[in-house]
Amino acid sequence: MIHKVIAIPRRQVEHWLDKKESPGEYTWALISIYGDGPELMSFQNIEILKTLGCPKVLSSRFHDITDENKWKMEKVYRNLTLFDDVKARLIINFLDEIKDEVDVLFVHCAAGVSRSGAVGLFATRYLGLDEIEFRKWSPHILPNFFVLSLLNKESGIHDGYVEYWQSELNKQKREKLDNIFGP
Repeated sequence: MIHKVIAIPRRQVEHWLDKKESPGEYTWALISIYGDGPELMSFQNIEILKTLGCPKVLSSRFHDITDENKWKMEKVYRNLTLFDDVKARLIINFLDEIKDEVDVLFVHCAAGVSRSGAVGLFATRYLGLDEIEFRKWSPHILPNFFVLSLLNKESGIHDGYVEYWQSELNKQKREKLDNIFGP
């Protein structure tokens, strides 16, 4: 049964793969989030992970953007993939599949901060784990509230993040992005 969720940067998983080194003496699963870079979860890498105690991997491509800033970001970057309800459902189904099979869930994205922070925080709450413990193991997170709110919505969890997403504070933060990227 999963007793710990940890958000990590991609380079940590690359290290485990390069060194063929397991993070510990336990079974673990991995949610691999990528955007512009190449997908880390090739067949070969998945086979290596299995030998390291990771029998299950979910790979998902989406960028660290929101529905409101996607069009602004596409002025600078092309072919951005927005997190959506289908990706949310895949993550929820994956959590349901692995919750009794592994001890630890690692979630990685490029930096291990925003996308993995959101998915990791959601997984912690969805699985009924201690959020303080998750934050202790992942102190660097700044969850993408758009990703978190879609996961909450798709799972039926509503704990204030939808309200935050529509709050005055969040509108002020989006206005700052407008000043950076233009209207």
